[in-house]
Amino acid sequence: ADARGVPFEVRSAPTTAQVLAAARVTDSAPALALIDQHGTPIDLASFRGRPVILTFGYGHCTTVCPVTVRAARLAALRSVAHHPVLLVVTLDPWRDTPARLPSMADAWELGDEMHLLGGEVAQVEAVISAWRIPRVRNEATGDVSHPAVVYVIGPAGRLNFALGPDAAAIAAAVETLPGS
Repeated sequence: ADARGVPFEVRSAPTTAQVLAAARVTDSAPALALIDQHGTPIDLASFRGRPVILTFGYGHCTTVCPVTVRAARLAALRSVAHHPVLLVVTLDPWRDTPARLPSMADAWELGDEMHLLGGEVAQVEAVISAWRIPRVRNEATGDVSHPAVVYVIGPAGRLNFALGPDAAAIAAAVETLPGS
């Protein structure tokens, strides 16, 4: 009970199955074609047949983005038997230029099969809009307010899950995909 004598309601955390059920989506994955930290053109369609973990972040972020990218990276590492690809799209193409992507990828510890994507501002903005990622850029600071979302795309190229930055749930989502 609290200080007023009102009993607390004890709730248990949702199970992974409950989280996955709530996060299930069945949309077509929008197109995505940008360049990665190595200067290599990356197209989502080229990963058909493999699961893809996709998230968004930017290098100057000190709060949401490091947590989200870390969760997605850990999920990819936990799901290595399913051969997922991790794609991280910058939300700040003004500052996260192609020349800066390698140092960002190093800072976020992105390894093999992990791509930090960027490109020309208009091109990146078009991709972010196609994925319907709401965002507001503070013109004075450059900071971008945005949700922490991680998509899991199945081997057939369809969106299957939209999750928060929970590595265990993301890995579980990858493991439930047909054909992965």
